[in-house]
Amino acid sequence: MEENNNKMENNVNAESKEQTVSEKANNNVPTTDRKGFAIASLVLGIISIPFVCWGCIGLICGILGLVFGILGLKSTKKGLAIAGIVTGTIGLFICLIMIVVGAIIGSSVSLLS
Repeated sequence: MEENNNKMENNVNAESKEQTVSEKANNNVPTTDRKGFAIASLVLGIISIPFVCWGCIGLICGILGLVFGILGLKSTKKGLAIAGIVTGTIGLFICLIMIVVGAIIGSSVSLLS
């Protein structure tokens, strides 16, 4: 009877050791930090503002800056992500205004001809 109890205790001890090893292994797994998205959003947001004159480039950079900024909010560089969202939104807004103004001017010039 005592042998069975000893075997059971050994099994319980072995299982608890396996659990602690697996818990330690899970703690050593590196977490993914999205600071690359935050930096990319800031760079693309800044690029989108002067490239507004070229329409598509400013529009694409503004949209990507906004998307990468939202993805980068879960990083350690949260300030860069917020700045990327702001600059991307400004570039996107100015680009959309330029497209609308260009369309209005283009249509009024064609009406005058």
